[in-house]
Amino acid sequence: MTTARETPSLTVRAPEDLLALAPVVLGFTPTDSVVLLTFGVGSFHARADLPARGDAQGSADLVAMLLDPVRRHGVPRAAVLLFTPDAVLARSVARALEGGLRRAGVDVIDALRAHEGRWWPARGRRPGVPVWGVPYDAAAHPFAAQAVVDGRVTLPSRDALVDTLAPVAGLVDEVGALAAVVAAAAAVREPTWASRERRWAADLVRDHVRDRTVPAPGELARLVVGLGSFAVRDAVWATTPPAQDARAARDAADLWTEVVRRCPRRWRAPAAALLAYAAWNSGNGALAWCAIDVAEEADPTHTLTGLVAHMLTAAVRPGSFDPAVALFEGTGDPLDDDPWDASAG
Repeated sequence: MTTARETPSLTVRAPEDLLALAPVVLGFTPTDSVVLLTFGVGSFHARADLPARGDAQGSADLVAMLLDPVRRHGVPRAAVLLFTPDAVLARSVARALEGGLRRAGVDVIDALRAHEGRWWPARGRRPGVPVWGVPYDAAAHPFAAQAVVDGRVTLPSRDALVDTLAPVAGLVDEVGALAAVVAAAAAVREPTWASRERRWAADLVRDHVRDRTVPAPGELARLVVGLGSFAVRDAVWATTPPAQDARAARDAADLWTEVVRRCPRRWRAPAAALLAYAAWNSGNGALAWCAIDVAEEADPTHTLTGLVAHMLTAAVRPGSFDPAVALFEGTGDPLDDDPWDASAG
């Protein structure tokens, strides 16, 4: 499930507004998806892949997954959007999801099906809506223009979002060669290694987030090797800017995107997990899920990846979790000397 990023206040008055809002909050134009938009106290937005037609268990699992955060956050209103050419499938999923929402006390303001620039009611007929649907253009909608003004990029598909994390072959090879040398040198660690490396890595990341730059290959090699230690990874994680500083939070996600794109597979899981957290923290749930996929492909047991996945599935609001507090409350400065030297997992 994709939990959508936070957006500025936008007023929805018509079906076209709902359909234009979906790609803005997701960061990409959805296809073969159900999108749940919620409004009011505790609101969040979510996207999930549609099950196959006739897959009753898949449909039930989908509805349960979407209803869980709805109940947890007590949202008062919601809209259901089905992006699919299959009217029968859309009708079946909409019926099940609308029923579950209403039983949870949620006011369903609309349920729509959309495909290739046309929309229909997800169930039944509606006065004024022809059988061939109503044309709409999300890209030309004022919401899309506002997203551009706000510096929010909306990609044409989720695949295009996945492609933003594609490895940069030449740089991956260069960083990998340097990292192999760093790893060999780090194999024999002095007692002060963790303290020194934590301070260096935290300062490096903080400086590049502030300056909106990317470390040189030698720095990246040292960083990604160091992230294999819990001590280093957690010290770096604790530097993540607060979600309330929206610009810095997005800059952190941008930095980790570039780190992941340059990171060899052997060291990719911790970097991708930090990207997942930074993306969630910046309100970009779609990017966070893509980063989780990258991290799990490299190491399916990585613990930080699982934490971020839980927060996304539960629609935990960015800004409600501070890694520095969670990791180091009661222990003082996260960069003080300590004996950690375990590998991050």
